[in-house]
Amino acid sequence: MRKSIFCLAFIASMISVCTAQKSTTVKKGVLYVNDSAICLIDKLKKKLTDLPSFDIKSLDEKPIGTLRYGMNYLPISAQQKWFQLIMTGLSDTVYLSLDDYSNFQKGSHLVINYEEILGKIIGSYDLVKDNYPQQENFKNLKNDYPDNLPVILQAKTAIEAECVKHTHDPVKSKAGVPVVVELVSTKELAKNQIEIEYAFKQEGNVIGKLLAKGNSAAAKSEDAEYEYSSGIVDLDGGSPLNYQIFNADGCIVARYYTEEKTLFLRKDNAQFKAGDIKKYYKGNIKARIDFIQAFANLLVDKRFL
Repeated sequence: MRKSIFCLAFIASMISVCTAQKSTTVKKGVLYVNDSAICLIDKLKKKLTDLPSFDIKSLDEKPIGTLRYGMNYLPISAQQKWFQLIMTGLSDTVYLSLDDYSNFQKGSHLVINYEEILGKIIGSYDLVKDNYPQQENFKNLKNDYPDNLPVILQAKTAIEAECVKHTHDPVKSKAGVPVVVELVSTKELAKNQIEIEYAFKQEGNVIGKLLAKGNSAAAKSEDAEYEYSSGIVDLDGGSPLNYQIFNADGCIVARYYTEEKTLFLRKDNAQFKAGDIKKYYKGNIKARIDFIQAFANLLVDKRFL
């Protein structure tokens, strides 16, 4: 019995090792998985303002899928870019936000290799085998990324249009009153995507919230955002989390892009660099929540929240 258990454990470990060792690369439009040619990836011509789109073809050049770029323009969030992946003969459609898509790439996302990422998605999920799309494997991808992004973004457009009308309404925070930051929740959004919510409170009343979103592996590093530099590579392949800050009415007040180390505010088009933000925390910042406390202090002090 003990020998059987050992054998099963050994087999499981070997499967894990083999899975971890799977490599994908695209050379001259051919996708190779563990050095075996799988399919063709044909990059289409695009406008200068567009992200690339691709046709996926079998090795004998028959159409088997497409990846198409799409975009919704929101009144506050501006351009929201996404990709639509369709495989020939399969009923499901998978939508990937630009963040979802770029998170398949290890390291910095300032420069994105769209072709290699598509190859990694196809290879990681075994979407193509023997020149044909694999329905069950495509369903696994759909399960990991179930959102119909165009529909969701259309709904957000109406919400943001209403928020625009109240951009210059008086803020609800009280000047000089301490702000308390509380961790509210942590949840998975999609495959390898996480959202951490923090509440900003004064005298027990919620005056706003911050959503930290990004790669779930990168989220494990508490200091990833406030100690970020372009040389950081030890984040399990993910970029540090980015922040969205909302007021008590649910309208976006500001965004912080970690790779740019900059807080962008809607009102007055104000901007603050990471070094200036840190000054609003008394003491040394030793954890993510300390850094977020600095954001809360700054926004109340400057009357943006």
